[in-house]
Order: sequence, then C-alpha cells, then structure tokens
Amino acid sequence: MSDLKKSDEKYVDDPMVQSEKMFTEGCLLENNAEFEKALSVFDQYRMFHPEDPKAYYELACCHYALQNYDQALEYVNRAININYEYGEAVGLRGLIYLEKQEYEKSLPNLQFCNVVMPNEDMIIFGLLQAYIELGFIASALICAKQLLVIKPLELRYQIYEALLYQRMGQYDTAIELLEKVVANNPEEIENLEMLNEIKGMKVENDVCRYPGMNN
Repeated sequence: MSDLKKSDEKYVDDPMVQSEKMFTEGCLLENNAEFEKALSVFDQYRMFHPEDPKAYYELACCHYALQNYDQALEYVNRAININYEYGEAVGLRGLIYLEKQEYEKSLPNLQFCNVVMPNEDMIIFGLLQAYIELGFIASALICAKQLLVIKPLELRYQIYEALLYQRMGQYDTAIELLEKVVANNPEEIENLEMLNEIKGMKVENDVCRYPGMNN
C-alpha cells in the first residue's frame, strides 16, 4: 500500500498534471470574466507548454476581452504560427482587426474561420460588420439572414436585415421588416423613429424617380 501511495503522490505532483489543472482554472476564470486573473494563470501554463497554441490563444482571448487589442494580436499570431489551421485563432484575429478598424485584414480571417467553423454567430456577425464597412452590402445581407436562421428572435439581427434592405434601395421590404420589429417591441421608441425615417426616405426616393408628379 505504501508503494501505491508514493506512486500516487508522484502522479499528483507531476508538473504536466499540475499544468493541465492550471489550464482548467484559467478557463474557469475566463468564463467568469476574471480576465486579469486568467491572464496570470494562462501565462504560467505557457511556461509548461511553450509550443501549445492554446496557451497563446487563451492569452489573446483575455486581452481581447480587456480591449488590449495590440497584445491580443501579438498572442493570436503566435498561436497561428504554431498551427496555421487553428480556426478559432484565425477567427479571433479577424475580430481583433475588426476592432482596430482594419477591415480589409479582418475579412479574409473571418471568411476562413466561417469555412472551417460554420454557424458561429460571433464570426458571422463580424463578417456582417466587415462587409458593411467595405461596402459589400449584398454579402452583409446574406450574413444577416444566416444569423436569423441561428437566432430568429434576435432583435439586432432583425434590424440589421431591415437596414441592409434599405441600403440596397429596397424600401418596401425594409419597411415591412421594421413594422414587424415595432409591432413586437412597441416599447422600443427608437425602432419606430427608424421606421418613420425610412418611410421618409422612400417618399423622397419616389419623388426623385417621378419628378413629374410634383407638377
């Protein structure tokens, strides 16, 4: 029995076992939004696993949550340098570039992540934003529709869909969609104001298209 206990002690004290416990602890802290504490734990984990891309990815996630975008980019690049097919890390890099308003750099990273990890709403929403900023409104609309398949009751996705139709000049569709939003959320006054604004745009657009009607 004494030999078995001694063996167990060695196993428990093994640095690799302890490091795995560190990683679990870091993830728990991160899930509880204790990002500063998680950073310290993941940094210790990295000392045991300097070639593990997860170490750098989690450090990047914590810095991203803390809006330390330059540090987050540095760590996520190290993760990708170790594993070029690390979809989550490539997606995170796209989100970081999005926050840094570097939309042309953001787009291919988000597109890659969307291929290897489809139906991740955070990535698709990032794509939607990047497409809008780069002027690809039809592609942004496709993203909005994908998001509504994933979360059909998400209010912001419904609003984005309507506004994208408006951007494409399809005022009737935009108005119809926003009328549903207003009907289902009557307490949100800004949605009604948005609806009335688009109705005004439609009237102006119709006047421009048929100027003779004013004579």
